[in-house]
Amino acid sequence: MIETELADFIKENSNEIDNNEFEKVYDKLNAYPETYLIKPRLTELLIAAGIDPLLYMDKVPANYALGLNIKSIKTPYGIKLIQSHAFSDCTELTEVDLSDSIIRIDDSCFENCQNLRHIKLSANLSVIGSNSFNHCESLEKIDLPETLKYIDEKAFASCTSLTTLVIPDSVVDLEWSVFADCEQLTSVSIGSGVYYISPYCFSNCSSLETVKISKSVKSIGAYAFRVCGDLSEIIYDGTMAEWKAIDKEDTWCPKKRSQELTIQCTDGEIYL
Repeated sequence: MIETELADFIKENSNEIDNNEFEKVYDKLNAYPETYLIKPRLTELLIAAGIDPLLYMDKVPANYALGLNIKSIKTPYGIKLIQSHAFSDCTELTEVDLSDSIIRIDDSCFENCQNLRHIKLSANLSVIGSNSFNHCESLEKIDLPETLKYIDEKAFASCTSLTTLVIPDSVVDLEWSVFADCEQLTSVSIGSGVYYISPYCFSNCSSLETVKISKSVKSIGAYAFRVCGDLSEIIYDGTMAEWKAIDKEDTWCPKKRSQELTIQCTDGEIYL
């Protein structure tokens, strides 16, 4: 059924395809009930024919390569946006190089890319949508650019090979469960722009030992560090009085820990 629909679609839109008007072509497919199946199949056919439709667009369409057996991606300069599920479920994908023209990654763009090991993000990236890299279980490192402002919920959840994390000063908010279930994560440095650490933000990061927190943080949500039993040190760049003034839910840190938790402040230490 999909192949028949796609064949008919190609015939009806042959002029646009011949003229490389791929923005129009992919937008038209949004009207189809099974667009999430048809779009990646069209992409597969075009690539097999030696055509890169991204050279003629300023965005990567939603569901563009959903589930395809591609091993690497390098987006051409001029792409500004990657829409939802563009590359999700590409289980053979190992390397991604995103051009510096990209300013936004929408929801679930690389979700379930289980073999993704290396990614270069755009130097001008501003937004990472929810679940964007959820279950990218082979991703060991992620360099977040200084232009990044917003990381939505579960963006890097279940990145179980991620070991260290530096959140740049440009980020202002860490959303719900954004780094939850990163079981190999041992250290986190949270930049000076973050004012809120959301509920379950680092939940079940069972290897997490050290967290650096800026005094810009005004609130820590419930279960932010739930099941972080190895957490032994929080380095806080404010005073003990400023730490105590942070609005913290009673359940912000684990009650059961393998050792005492020390809050290192600029004028002393607090023990929990």
